[in-house]
Amino acid sequence: MPTDAPASPERGRPILRVVPPAPPQPPRRAFPWRDAALAGVLMLGGLGLGALIVQRSASDALALEHPAQALAWRASDAEAMARLAERRLEQGKAEPARRLALAALRRDPTSGSAFRTLAFAADDAAARGRLMTIAGDRMKRDIPAVSWLVADRLKSGKLAEAAERADGLMRAWPVSMRGVMTTQLSRLAAQPGGAELLAARLDTDPPWRSAFLINMAKSGDNPGAAMTLLAAMAKGKHPPNAVETGAVVGRLVKDDQYQAAFLIWAQLLPAEGIANLADPYDGGFEGLPGPAPFNWQYFDATGVIAEPTPKPEGDGKALYLRFSQALPPGILARQLLALAPGRHVLSGRWKGDNIALARPLVWGFRCAERNAAIVDPGTSMSGTTGWTTFTGVVDVPAGCDAQWLTLSSPGRGRANGEAWFDDLKITR
Repeated sequence: MPTDAPASPERGRPILRVVPPAPPQPPRRAFPWRDAALAGVLMLGGLGLGALIVQRSASDALALEHPAQALAWRASDAEAMARLAERRLEQGKAEPARRLALAALRRDPTSGSAFRTLAFAADDAAARGRLMTIAGDRMKRDIPAVSWLVADRLKSGKLAEAAERADGLMRAWPVSMRGVMTTQLSRLAAQPGGAELLAARLDTDPPWRSAFLINMAKSGDNPGAAMTLLAAMAKGKHPPNAVETGAVVGRLVKDDQYQAAFLIWAQLLPAEGIANLADPYDGGFEGLPGPAPFNWQYFDATGVIAEPTPKPEGDGKALYLRFSQALPPGILARQLLALAPGRHVLSGRWKGDNIALARPLVWGFRCAERNAAIVDPGTSMSGTTGWTTFTGVVDVPAGCDAQWLTLSSPGRGRANGEAWFDDLKITR
């Protein structure tokens, strides 16, 4: 019976031969004409764009100061055309100015300066007003256009618009426009209803408020308008502060309008000050609110202290004076009063330490209108003493509507020592 036997090793076996594949041949590419063309176009475009940027930059740099040269760089520059139109108008060449302004508007219909030039060149008042309104609306911070509109709106009685446009200029140009707008807004405040309208805008506390009020008070030609404006502001959420009130009061005092100055000062006091009105004001030197001169002014010098200080006894403050081998100033403290004509008594308390008889402390009165002494030498104190009451009498003459109450140290030589004053009071 046949059996399967393993194949003889001598039989031929298949031999497997691994042949590595041939490396791929890189494809043959034609010259990239399309890519080269695209690169060339991009390069030329970049050069053109660069040239355009250079041209525009040069034009923009010249447009403000040298508009004709700017147009030589770029003939379609609307801003340069508008600037050149302004130059032609300044030279009295109205028709060329109109043509240039219209050409600028064809290229840039939003050019406010072109509208402004057309407005100034217009012969018709109504057309000038329409064109200037467009210019002011498109350039809300432009000084020539908006200044013209403020004056025009005041003249025509459009006070709210005048105040709004003036506000814009004052925010943009708080220093350069202060003088012009102070004049315009003072006229606004003097018109019926103008003070209340302007007070409402100032009650929003714009950044130009204090500088305007101070300038209006000090250099304005209508201190009465400033007084009316502050009175209207007193009803708002942000009433006049001490600096603003002091500027108006100081101007009225400078103009010898003492009664008006005192009335507006008293009217603008906060509640604490009104509740403590007396002659003199803050006779206890506690630091009540309210600006000078109807509140205390103190004058120091080298080696001299004059200021309210807590009393050593601990019961409130008092006026403290100290001299250290010093030459005191002519006045140590003062306050402006508005006493009625007649006899008045000044009383108070003081204590001193080593106040020389040759350099006493003197409370005196002078008539503000004539700067003439009413009581001379006044109430004089010297020596060393504990708290002591003093009194003095003053006869206010007719025609003396305001009086300076002053504390001084007359005499010769240097002063030493210290003193306290408290509870000053003036009674009729």
